[in-house]
This record gives sequence, structure tokens and C-alpha cells, in this order.
Amino acid sequence: MFRKSTTQHYYYVLQWEMTVIVFLLGILFAGDGVHASTSDTDLYFVSVDGEDDLDTNRGSEGKPYRTLEYALNRVKPGGAIILRGGVYHEEIRRKNLSDISIISYPGERVIFDGTVALDSIAKGDWEKVAKSVFRRKIDRDVWQLFVDGKQLVNARWPNASFSDGSVFSKKGWALAGPENSVNGSAQNDPEVVDLAKSGLNIENAILIANFGGWETWTRRVTEHKDGSNHFKFDKVPHFKNKPWNPLNYFVEGKLQFLDRPDEWFFDAEEKFIYVFSTQVPKGNYFGKVQSYAIDGENWKNVKVAGLNFFATTMKCERCDDLVLADMNFHHASASKRALGLQSTIADLTKFTSSKESSGLILSNCNINNTDSQALIIEANKALIKNCLFYNIDYAVTESYVHGESIHLKGVGNIFSSNTIFSAGASSALSGAGWFIAELNHIYNTGFAQSDGAMIHVRIPSQTGAIIRYNWCHDSPDKYGIRFDSPIPPTRWGNGGMIHHNVVWNAKGINVKGERHKVFHNLAFDNQGSDIRILDDTKLNGGGNQGTKTQNNVADSISGERNRQSLIPGIALTNYSNPIFDQSIKDQLVNADSQDFRPARGSKLVSAGQNIFELNGNSSGTAVDLGPYQKDSAQYWIPGRRLIKTSMPIPKDGGSFASDNVLIWRNAFSATEHHLYFGSDRTDVTNADKTNQEFQGVFSKKNVYRLKKLEERVYFWRVDAVIEGRLVKGDVWSVEKKGV
Repeated sequence: MFRKSTTQHYYYVLQWEMTVIVFLLGILFAGDGVHASTSDTDLYFVSVDGEDDLDTNRGSEGKPYRTLEYALNRVKPGGAIILRGGVYHEEIRRKNLSDISIISYPGERVIFDGTVALDSIAKGDWEKVAKSVFRRKIDRDVWQLFVDGKQLVNARWPNASFSDGSVFSKKGWALAGPENSVNGSAQNDPEVVDLAKSGLNIENAILIANFGGWETWTRRVTEHKDGSNHFKFDKVPHFKNKPWNPLNYFVEGKLQFLDRPDEWFFDAEEKFIYVFSTQVPKGNYFGKVQSYAIDGENWKNVKVAGLNFFATTMKCERCDDLVLADMNFHHASASKRALGLQSTIADLTKFTSSKESSGLILSNCNINNTDSQALIIEANKALIKNCLFYNIDYAVTESYVHGESIHLKGVGNIFSSNTIFSAGASSALSGAGWFIAELNHIYNTGFAQSDGAMIHVRIPSQTGAIIRYNWCHDSPDKYGIRFDSPIPPTRWGNGGMIHHNVVWNAKGINVKGERHKVFHNLAFDNQGSDIRILDDTKLNGGGNQGTKTQNNVADSISGERNRQSLIPGIALTNYSNPIFDQSIKDQLVNADSQDFRPARGSKLVSAGQNIFELNGNSSGTAVDLGPYQKDSAQYWIPGRRLIKTSMPIPKDGGSFASDNVLIWRNAFSATEHHLYFGSDRTDVTNADKTNQEFQGVFSKKNVYRLKKLEERVYFWRVDAVIEGRLVKGDVWSVEKKGV
């Protein structure tokens, strides 16, 4: 199916995990098979082996077109385009498209590749120009470089690498000392990394300057002397020289920074690519040469499914009723700093709509490895569900909106069942206008900027906002959930709701403003107070008057950031460590394995009251405190669901809790699940519904309680049924407690 593989690059590109076996295509084409007749020109096929020709039979499955763009020029409203598997190189700019579908052929992988082989644009071979440095002349600009499918780092100081993860951490940033730095002039802190002893001169380098807390800019270093820790730079719009806003930075754009095999440098003026190598480079080098494979405008009722993008991406401006399903965006966007550009917003994955109800849906998509923001949504009532975002916004500069890896602008947008991790910006998710964030799993965020939160709800977004059923964790110095206002608090928000969330190893939950609802949350092992219902009246700010805080569980629930004080507003039936003088985690089944149910006999069981705002008029009924009920048959596990069951509790290789319960995360779009359990791995692996290992069929339930256990080690698996097809689950092991 694939045109000849000119290099192994395509082999590496094609190894990317498919988001899902394309079951959703059946939904998009209910009643229409892919072998439907094309006599009425309602269905066109495209293949890398096809031909763009007006032959009357062209566009059929047997005689497909060569490019999507050619097919788009012929498809009529109500029609569809089916892309056969292969690697496509297109830059499509299309306006006024309506009532069509663009999908991959079921079971085949379609990739839009934004790179070209260096061999195809080179003028001559590699030449050695210094010890371990080779260069090659090319005839066009490239601003991202891959070798054998792996991205190289723009030559920089301090060094950072994709392979060891340091690009996605604070390790790759230098620090300017706040006491001797002002806008336009910085004093490097040698305690972090010593510029003076590096032997480098950074004058005229490109400076990536996180000098504004949650704002980062690209500027030019204007002055630096050899052996000095002081340098000058073009000023930034907002310079925040405060102890809580560290002045982080790194530099790129000079050949002398090239000192590692995983780096590269591009001389945009002379068109030379430089790489670090001890011998003549032999890898398969490919360079990024485009921003967008598909650039749409004014689309109506268009469905796109099953496409993959490598080193390119897609955007659609003023598009209504746009559905994107089962899409992968690998290395989706990259800055053009390698070309010497600065102060230029990076090309981003972006979708906008002007309608009151946009109809925009992103379902089961994967966006990763972006050096700027991952996703911009400007729409109302959009739905972003079951998506994965990782290794995003690691340079946090040239942003469309400062300080936000994922930005939602509009009202009524729903961000549901997504996973975000390894995100650099101050806030992983934020926006303008009220939104719902539910069932998301967010962790390891905010490493490249100060301030912020994993879910950051600013003042314009608070009235009507609902933040529920999320796990936010392992992001030191970042709030898990935050209703924000400025310092000093000259204005504030009101009327938001935060309920049934779990936040740990971060800065907890921070609530500013008035008349919010904070119910059934769990927070522990955080910095400062775990749940902060702040009273800012002494600063002439909101005092959370009318805020209701009920049925929460935390090590500390307080009206202040770092010490215990009375909770302002209405506070009922909460449980906290300072009050009960017992560890919160001791009240849970097994917090370290993400089993946050109340332990039997704990002080959380039946200690709360039914909340009218959540459950209606059944006040007085006793409920468990915190986000989970002890005996529920359903245990919500946030985050992106996979094509098969995932997230076993107890974790694979772990031990049973005292009640011998198995819990799992259901598969995406599954209608039912089949549970198998036994003491022999082979028997469990091979079992079907006729064997004794079969424990039953589950639809929505995902909690199974076992009876007496005799053996030391057991094995289990949970299969999923999706669109009538059985997807076999992994086999997990679990030990009897106390063995």
C-alpha cells in the first residue's frame, strides 16, 4: 500500500501508536459501507498510489485519486472521502467546505507528514567543519530536525535532552538572580548553572526568558562578555522580579552551543544544517518544512476521523459543527526560533467558531511533543473528550495565550475524560468563559513557569464553572484546582462549583471569591493548606461570603494559605487532620494505589450529609465524606480511556485491600466488560466465558468483590466489547494481603 520507503524515517513514523482501532468510523458512516458505489460521486477514494486525473472512473476504490486536495475539489455536499493507508505530503488551504466527511480506510494508517528528507533538499554531502561537527547545505528552511524518527534539540545552553526527559523539567533552565536583575539586564545565578565558567559567549543568542511568572518571551541577548555571569537583553513587556517568580531562561541560536549528539543547529542565512557527530552522519535525517497540512476556514458540518499528523498539524477558523475523531498529532507544532525569528506566535493546533453552539467535537485525539501550546479552542459549547496531551508547551514561549497549555475561550465548553501530563506552562488547562472540567487526570505540569494551577479558573470563567471528578497530582508549586483573583484582590469571581476531586502532592485546592460550592473533595500531602477557602477581606478582597464548604476530606482545610484558621462562609461536615489529629490516608483503603474509598470503620463512613445542590431534595441522608462512597459498585477513574481496559486497582503486582476488591477503568466506547480471575496466569490468559475463571459481564460497574482467597497470588483480566468486537485485556497479578 505504501509508496516505496525512501528511508527508514517512514518506518519510525509508522510505529506511532494508533489512537484507537477506528470504531468511530461506523458512527460517522452509519448505513454507508466503504465499498459503496461512486456512480453518483458521493464517495471518493484517495491513495498514495493513485493519480489526480479527471478520468471518469477516477476516485473509485479501484482507481483512487492521489491527493486529498484534488478530491476536495470534486466532492459535493453530502459526500465523503476515504483515504487509503500511506504517508501524504500536502499543504491544503481550503475555505467554505460543507457537509462532507474525511476518514481513513478502516484498519489502515494515514499519515500527513510535514517533513522532507534532507537528501531531497541537500546541495552536496555532509562535510566536517570542526571536531565532531558536520554540516550540509540545503535549499530551503527547516525548523525542526529528526533522525531515524527521533527529534533533535535546538542547540542550546544549558543543555537539555528529549531522551532523558530533561527538556520536560526544570533541569534544562538557568536562573537569573532576582536581587541583581532588572528588565533588560540579568545576573545569572552560578549556584544553578554557571554561565561564566561555561566558556560560552551568549551575545546575539536567542533568549527564551520566563521573566514574567506565567509569561515567557523570546528575545535577543544584546551584550555579554566572556567569563561573565551578567548579560543584557531586549526588554520584555512584563518583568516580574519577585521571590515567587523565579527568572528562568535558556538560550539558543548560536553554533557554539552545539556540543551533543542529540542537538542540531541551522544557519538560516547560509542554509547550512549542523549536527554533532564523531563520524560522517549516516542516519535518516528529515526536516520540518510546513506548519499546517490542513488549514481550513468557514467549514460547516465536516467530520474528520482516523488521520495522523507528524511534524505538522491542522487548524480551522470559523468552523461550525466540526467533528474530529481518532486523530493523532505527533510533534504537532514547533517554533521557528531555529530560523532566527523571535516574538512570533508559534503555529498551533487551533479551532474556532463564532456560533452560540459551535458543534465542535474533539474525540479520542492525541496531541504531543509541542514546544508551545497544545490546543486553542475559541468556541461555545465545544466538547473535548477522551484526548491525550503530553510533552507539551516545553518552551512556553511564542504563545497565543500566556501561561496556558490548553486554552478554552468561550462559554459552556466541556473538557471531559482527558489526560494531561508533562506540560510546561503555568496552567495546564484554563480559559475565558465558564467551562466544565470533569473526569480528567492531570499531573507533572507547570515545570517551566511559576504561579498557576493544573485546572486554573480565572475570574471570567468562575460563574457557572463546574470542576468535578478530576485527579490532579504530582505538580509541586502548582495548585491542583484554583479559583483565582489578582493580588491585591481588587476584583474577584463568584458562583463556581468544585466537587468530587482528588488533589495530592501539589498545592491543593485554592478558592478565592464569593458564593462558591466546594463539596466532597479529597486533598492530602500538599504544600500549605490542602483546601484553602481564602478570606481576603483584610486586603479588601472577596471573603468567600456565602461560599459553602461541605463533606470534604483533607489534611488541612483553612481560610489561610499556610496555617490553620476558621473556614469563611458556610462550613459543614468536613474532615481534616488538625481537627481529628489522625492521618487522612489512614482513613482511606489505599491512597498510594489510588484506592480512595473510605476504609471500613473509618471516621469518613456515614459522617456526611446529603447535599441538595448535588442530589436534590433528600436532605438529612447520611453519606460518606470525600469523593467516593464505600460500597458503591462504580468507582470513577478519570483520564483518557484506552481501546482496552486499563488502570487496575490494586495496581499490577500489588496487594489486595482488606475487602478483596478489584477495580478497573472501562475501555473507551465499550458496551460491556468480561471479568476473568484465577490462580493460574495461563488459564486466565486463555479463558473464555465457558471457563471457571469467568466471573461475569459488567456494563457500567467496575468494582468486583471477591470472597475468601486461598492462594497467595492471583491473576485477572477484563475484556471489552466495542461495536460488537471483543478487545482482550491485559493480564494483571495481585497478591493476597499480608503475604
